[in-house]
Amino acid sequence: VLPIAWSMKELDRLLDVTLSLPGQFQTSRCSVKLWFTAWVLLSYETGLRHGDVYALEETQLRGDRLFVVQNKTGKPIGKRLTPGCVELLEQLAYQSTDGSLFRWAINRRNSYVRWVKILNEAGLKGSPKYLRRSGATYCEAANPGSATAFLGHASPEMAAAHYIDPTLLPDRTPQPPPLVLRESEEDC
Repeated sequence: VLPIAWSMKELDRLLDVTLSLPGQFQTSRCSVKLWFTAWVLLSYETGLRHGDVYALEETQLRGDRLFVVQNKTGKPIGKRLTPGCVELLEQLAYQSTDGSLFRWAINRRNSYVRWVKILNEAGLKGSPKYLRRSGATYCEAANPGSATAFLGHASPEMAAAHYIDPTLLPDRTPQPPPLVLRESEEDC
């Protein structure tokens, strides 16, 4: 089974939905729009796993850099973030009651329940892990071989087998020049 990532149009639809989310979480008074939009940008830009994003602490954010020791691999990794993502994370950090970026606002189970509703509203199949796949796929499309480093993998085979959506990559298959079909006089 080929990995599936979201197209740029699908990612835009997802952001449109998160940017239109009303209200605040009941338990934390955190803006729902802020929390989910920050999650989308951060997950796409870093390729971090869901659990690693949820566990982030504000001390891991240093300017436009995020430093993480990946839970699954134990491998440290640094990520550079866009100014828009940094701004949203700083807003979350400012409001945080315990130094975490995401965990303080909503528990993990309830975040999954809300993700299902958001993805349905955006008309998307999949889960938040598709953000990781999408980031890896677009890194690979721009720079062949880069998805492995983006994901923090030691083995390039892992990225190709489980994260890179080949349907979203530019076609780099060698191809000879096309043959031109000419109508014969008998066909006229």
